[in-house]
Amino acid sequence: MRSREQGARRIVEIELDLPRLAFGAFLLIVAIVAAFFVGRAVGRRAGAGGGPAAATVAGGAASGSQTVEDVSGGKGLFDRVGDGGTERVPGRQVTEEAALAGGLELDLGTAPSRNEAERIKALASSLGWPAVVAGDARGGYRVAAGPFATRQEAQRAARQLEEALGRPVALREDRR
Repeated sequence: MRSREQGARRIVEIELDLPRLAFGAFLLIVAIVAAFFVGRAVGRRAGAGGGPAAATVAGGAASGSQTVEDVSGGKGLFDRVGDGGTERVPGRQVTEEAALAGGLELDLGTAPSRNEAERIKALASSLGWPAVVAGDARGGYRVAAGPFATRQEAQRAARQLEEALGRPVALREDRR
């Protein structure tokens, strides 16, 4: 290390040879790996309660404090593909119970993973057709579109969805 004066400024030169540079890179890698594992351990500890996490927020002397609930349903950012990614269409909102309870619906298939099922649901929603994802008895995820008020509406949706998915979809009636 050398130091020299240049006008009002002081310049310090540090000579980095290969061993010093390698040691610095090693320390940087160790710090990154340690931060990763500490983050995982803290994340596991925070979610160890089994339920959604809650936080207490101080609201000042007048309002006291209130509990804010985690509404993510225990899902991480990448587990929520398709959630809220499309614009809602008034009058076409459907709950899982309504779509699976009976009437006309389109069976868009069963996906092996929740992410794949949510992708299919988002595709249907982007075309303006309500869809839901429900777990099935074999561990997959069933995707259904509907309910539809008329057979013509269901057939129009089926044509659009078959074209978008590249495979046929099945029309189901009164599953009660």
